Amino acid sequence: MDIDMPYVNGIEGVRLIRQKFPNLKILMQTVFDDDEKLFASIRAGADGYILKKLNLKSY
Repeated sequence: MDIDMPYVNGIEGVRLIRQKFPNLKILMQTVFDDDEKLFASIRAGADGYILKKLNLKSY
């Protein structure tokens, strides 16, 4: 689940999914390296998160 989505943000989406599917594993994916949003995701019920980072190396 992405934190930044149209209509319903990912944090609210996690809350809604948790209500209907309490055993579903939810992994947040985000470009935001923002502790507040990441912790809010975990508090909402996400099981973990990964950061979308692009590491480009020049050869």
